Amino acid sequence: LSLLLSACTQPTPAATAEPTTAATEAPVEPTEAVVEPTEAPAGPVVLSEPWPKELKQAIAAVGPAVVRVDVTAMVDTPSSILSDPFFRQFNVPEEQETEGVGSGFVIAYGADKYVLTNAHVVEDATDIRLVDTAGQEWEAEVVGADDVVDAAVLRILGDASSLHAATLGDSDATEVGDWAIAFGNPLGLSYTVTLGIVSALGRDLAKPSGAGTFYNMIQTDAAINPGNSGGPLLNLAGE
Repeated sequence: LSLLLSACTQPTPAATAEPTTAATEAPVEPTEAVVEPTEAPAGPVVLSEPWPKELKQAIAAVGPAVVRVDVTAMVDTPSSILSDPFFRQFNVPEEQETEGVGSGFVIAYGADKYVLTNAHVVEDATDIRLVDTAGQEWEAEVVGADDVVDAAVLRILGDASSLHAATLGDSDATEVGDWAIAFGNPLGLSYTVTLGIVSALGRDLAKPSGAGTFYNMIQTDAAINPGNSGGPLLNLAGE
């Protein structure tokens, strides 16, 4: 600014016309601007809703349909242990009982209710128990499983009338950038909700076992950890 001012105030060459006498004016004293302080608004400042209200509505609608899947299974003892002379002296059994935790959600099929989960959650299961958000328990059995899409259907043994059923959505209508709500039991922390967006569509990923591929998957940046397997991924409509 000072450079511009000095450039604007440089003397100009004298004019060739006859000099005239200009009237002089008294210099104007500079004045300082006074900013009046403003009063703080009375009461708390109310901010606009930072997230769509549909988020809480979707969580409230589907939450009662989410169940924890407690599984007892028999797994083969690793051959490296069975062949080790040190472990053989302890008569290590060829199969061992193991326990795991996954997630699932209730759907309605006609007048009956079933639970959808991942096939790997209930693989080799000898006992399956479902626990809802209220702490009620049911035994369950596998009706069918598909390793290609890693999906399994569980039949609920006992009166399931108190269980809420979720609404299935249309994955073909999903778009990149849509909100994505993940519901499940990560790391054994029951009924945890995480939030993100749909990051990509049509992902093909090798299975963790190295045998086969998962095709046409939805990628999300919502936090997902062991125990989330089988839980629903929701849109804003709660589907």
